[in-house]
Amino acid sequence: SGVRGPGSGVKDRTGDEVVQEWPANPDVARPRTPDPGPRTRSEAKPSEAKRSQALPPPIPTIESRPMPFVRCSTPADAVVAVESVVKSGGEALFLFFGAENPQTGESWCPDCVVADPVVRRAIITARKDLTVYECPVGERADWKNRPEHPFRTEARFRLTRIPTLLHFKGSVEIGRLVEGDLAVPATVAAFLGGT
Repeated sequence: SGVRGPGSGVKDRTGDEVVQEWPANPDVARPRTPDPGPRTRSEAKPSEAKRSQALPPPIPTIESRPMPFVRCSTPADAVVAVESVVKSGGEALFLFFGAENPQTGESWCPDCVVADPVVRRAIITARKDLTVYECPVGERADWKNRPEHPFRTEARFRLTRIPTLLHFKGSVEIGRLVEGDLAVPATVAAFLGGT
């Protein structure tokens, strides 16, 4: 179960190269920029179009399912998301981290960089049924020593450190992991209800 995409050499049953969404591979950090998604049938070569339309869709595998992550670009987006979860009585996770450098794709927060693959692997393994709201706190200068930061003052979040993973169920927060705890696979798995 490796990365499938252009140049991967993975072929479907018609012999065409497989082009899929970003795989849910927990060992690879997922890019935070929107993925344009898989190639559509209309983009197929004209000679392939009729043949591919007759085939049933492939059976989804772990690798082909999109990861259950939704980006909340602003604190206001995160508040709307948590209010929606609380109002519906649903269940969701909220992951807070330092914003990524556009050139490297990595957070300015070293603990966030270490925790990211651990958290993703645990979610894919134990709770791929949940939506995870990704909530960047902004640049280092926006977060460090800024008690007025919206994620610090919002009553439902009350953040003091990052990374932070909050678990909401129904109308209440049922758990919280912070900083180094998110880098320990067994701790994150136990938090999510896994083994």
